[in-house]
Amino acid sequence: MAVVFLKSLVICICLGPVTFAEEIDCYNRYNKGIHYAGHISKIPSGLPCLKWNGVNIHPLHNYTEDHNYCRNPLPSQVDSPFCYTTKEFAFEKCIIPVCDCRNSTNDFDYTGNIRITRLGDNCDNSQYCRAPSNNPDSAGGPWCYTDKQNQYWEYCNVPVCESKF
Repeated sequence: MAVVFLKSLVICICLGPVTFAEEIDCYNRYNKGIHYAGHISKIPSGLPCLKWNGVNIHPLHNYTEDHNYCRNPLPSQVDSPFCYTTKEFAFEKCIIPVCDCRNSTNDFDYTGNIRITRLGDNCDNSQYCRAPSNNPDSAGGPWCYTDKQNQYWEYCNVPVCESKF
């Protein structure tokens, strides 16, 4: 097992041909950031985030950690990490980038910015890795045409968003 740092600051745990992304400097849009574990505590209004254990216990969750980092203990109601700004449950979504990862090994909806193949080759003509649903080659994940003479296309090194928790 090796740890690799990608351009988008996603930490990857490489397990053979499939890579998993942990939510450290970004959050997983597919699970609404429920596993985000970074230290960002910024919100657009500029109000400070309150420590989770300083906020009244919310009727729908009992998250009471001793920090003010953005989290999402309410994924059924909030679509990204947030923090409380008052003790009466007023909250604001945090400013956290979305991870450049895919939902699963056969994600046809990947729209990120990766353009490097699993073998380390560049995609041709500045194309991004994609997995068109009408193409049988997409069953192995996002791919792109390469600029190599002997290889027409290759699968890309797009990590799968972490979901081990």
